[in-house]
Amino acid sequence: VRVTEIVTVVLVLAILTAVYRAPFLVAIPLCSIGLSLLVATSLIAHLARDPSDPTSHGLGVFTTTRIFIVVLLFGAGTDFCLFLLARSRELLYRRSIRSRTHMYRVISSGWRSVHDAIVASALTTIIGLALMWFARFEKFHFSGPIIAISLAVTLVVCLSFTPALLSGLGMVAFWPRLKRRPEAAASTRDLTAEPSAILPSSDRSTPGMAVTVQSDSDSLGGKLWAMIARLVAARPAAALSITGLGIMVPAVFGMMCLHRVTYDFTEELSANSPSRRGARLIGLFFPTRDSSPVTVIVTRPQPFADDPALQQACEQLTTTLYVEGVDSVRSLVDPLGDFPPGKPMSLFAEDAWRRRALRASRIAREQFLSSVQTLERRVARFDVILKDSPFSIEAAQTIGRVREALRAETQRGDSPWYGAEFSLTGTAVGIADLRQVTQSDQQRIQILVTLGVWGVLLVMLRRAMVSTYLIATVLLSYFATLGITYALFAWWYGAQYSGLDWKVPLFLFVILVAVGQDYNVYLISRVIEESRARPFRDAIIESLQRTGGIITSCGIVMAGTFAAMTSPALMAVGAQYMPAGWPAADAPVLRGITELGFALSFGVLLDTFLVRTILVPAFLLLLNRYTSYRIVPRAVP
Repeated sequence: VRVTEIVTVVLVLAILTAVYRAPFLVAIPLCSIGLSLLVATSLIAHLARDPSDPTSHGLGVFTTTRIFIVVLLFGAGTDFCLFLLARSRELLYRRSIRSRTHMYRVISSGWRSVHDAIVASALTTIIGLALMWFARFEKFHFSGPIIAISLAVTLVVCLSFTPALLSGLGMVAFWPRLKRRPEAAASTRDLTAEPSAILPSSDRSTPGMAVTVQSDSDSLGGKLWAMIARLVAARPAAALSITGLGIMVPAVFGMMCLHRVTYDFTEELSANSPSRRGARLIGLFFPTRDSSPVTVIVTRPQPFADDPALQQACEQLTTTLYVEGVDSVRSLVDPLGDFPPGKPMSLFAEDAWRRRALRASRIAREQFLSSVQTLERRVARFDVILKDSPFSIEAAQTIGRVREALRAETQRGDSPWYGAEFSLTGTAVGIADLRQVTQSDQQRIQILVTLGVWGVLLVMLRRAMVSTYLIATVLLSYFATLGITYALFAWWYGAQYSGLDWKVPLFLFVILVAVGQDYNVYLISRVIEESRARPFRDAIIESLQRTGGIITSCGIVMAGTFAAMTSPALMAVGAQYMPAGWPAADAPVLRGITELGFALSFGVLLDTFLVRTILVPAFLLLLNRYTSYRIVPRAVP
């Protein structure tokens, strides 16, 4: 956790420095996020339940919760600040600032022009994460709302504290990227500004020299985005088809890998961890399945009349429990599980004598029958040994068959166990129940999050077709990311790889669907704004050119914060080439966090560079060209 936090801060600092090359513009987002993190963690601490008191109420906080809070707050919070700072910087470039009053008005104009987009993008993430409250598994049930609360705090801070801090610093915030220019040049640029950004005439500067901010429009990045925008606008159908098909190939594979997950908790740890080494040693000398039996406890409403009746009933149920996937059953009549049904055995064979001796053993009775007087001859225990690993899907299927066999036996009228209650416990049973709960949660949460985010987009954009398309693109991106992540780690781990960690598909879906809409919302909002004053094709080009650099910077920041989750694994890999005793060599590595960090980072980059840059604008151009649908009803023709 500590390593991830440190790497996150360092990455954000490095990226902001590369983007702005201005110390105060780097400090403003960091101060805002630091304040958000302080307030959010304090609020969560007050809302959390007491872990030492099982009866206490409140939010359940897990070890990995802080990782998600830090990573998402630094990623999303930086994005919010960058959107605001970038628009203020753009408007300042169009103005010549002669007084602090002018500065305040420009910042206020920038805030008004982007706050709807920031709120919309934040709400998609907040509502998407908050809907995880409907999950039954506690880690999902609490983690989503906790992160949502933290992001809500970040949104408030970025819309209040950040512009206040920027106004307090004034033009100094943009040092050293300041320059002086004649007022006449500034007024010429003002003619091209959008209506929402034009200042009242009383606030315009008098002729002379004024301070302004250097522009990036003539930089290499600005020219690159202008070229990309014109290429997409020139051939939108080709751009949409080629890019869509390119993403669809890994997306199809991702759909096939959706349920190829592992619930093996030992695989979560690195290969050199003590528990993994111990498990390997046990496996060398003892059958692994023997260490994790399935214990079945059967309780009859009334006790058996005598011991022979009890033994006969136990023998019948032992035979019943030999379903497909069961290796052996240990019970009162077969304490070692050596005599499966159909095993040939003569009356005077050695095995027959041994079986009779074990049946009469006092130890066997203590092991498989209750010694409580009120439960005597009512409760019996059976240990079921599975053929497969307790963490495998095959073991879960065997557990289902065992439950069905017990249910049928206790409901059959002529059975000695009619009306009895049965309970199962053991590692395989716990994993099977966890698999059932989490897969049920995954289906429920995926539907709720998709509908929730679509609803937010519909309310904020008021365009059903565009909102539906944005959801479709992010779902395509999700499956493509899932497929590439599975392929990469399957190649990395080789034949021993049994699948993605079971937490990855759900967390990846919720975060990617919610966060992935941020940049789409910002782009669509700018397109709507620009298309009110110019032809739609020109509005697309202008929007891509104006937002390309800042959205790319935001995407890189977000991807970098998610990539910080993989830093312990990268340090462990690097330590293999370092001298003996290198401290990172023994650092704990959680494979699930590493897989999720890579998947989120890759998914955000996919959304940033392909979905937002090509798929969304190309679709809007084709929609405007070949249908009567208009994203802005009164757009300039």
